[in-house]
Amino acid sequence: MELAEPTTALTDLVLALLAFGFALQLIRYSNRLRQKSIRDWGIAFGALAIGALSGGISHGFAPYMSDTTYAVVWRVTLYSIGIASFYMLSGMARAALRYRVASWLILVALIKLAVYLYRCSVTPSFQLAVYDYVPNMAAVLVMGILLKKQHGDGSGIWIAAGVVISFVAAGVQLAGVTLHAHFNHNDLYHVIQMGSLVLFHRGASSLQDVR
Repeated sequence: MELAEPTTALTDLVLALLAFGFALQLIRYSNRLRQKSIRDWGIAFGALAIGALSGGISHGFAPYMSDTTYAVVWRVTLYSIGIASFYMLSGMARAALRYRVASWLILVALIKLAVYLYRCSVTPSFQLAVYDYVPNMAAVLVMGILLKKQHGDGSGIWIAAGVVISFVAAGVQLAGVTLHAHFNHNDLYHVIQMGSLVLFHRGASSLQDVR
């Protein structure tokens, strides 16, 4: 059995392993430091790991899947993107905003997530993921900068930089930038995203909840 898109499946797998390793670290940090903001980022990395793994499966084994199996795997990928961006936003809100403001923002984001998951169940379109992901990450970017300006916390800058790199990766993918016949825009997107994960992890590991 040959993989349909071997490089894309491989880079997705590496992305999944990286995200999973960071998830374990952040969950361990959050348990030791009792910081919900770090815990939320750990959950976000876990969701990213699942999404990258399911994406790798779909890219590698799509020709061998039934329509039903492919539909399930694709939906898992879309669900994971929404869940990851929600927990990133939640983690940043807990660290950058006053408790009451953060609670309201998280509630609104949770309702938005529920709507997104429902719509993906009905119409599993990647466009829906973009519409859900971009505003969440824009909010994370703003809160990262706010965290630095108001609290002097450098972790926000690392996370803001991660958002910028993540947007660059998305732009590369949408533009269809291809470096080689066996290294297409999806592969390059995955590699750039690995850089954003490193920045996210660097910032998230030192977040502190606003009391």
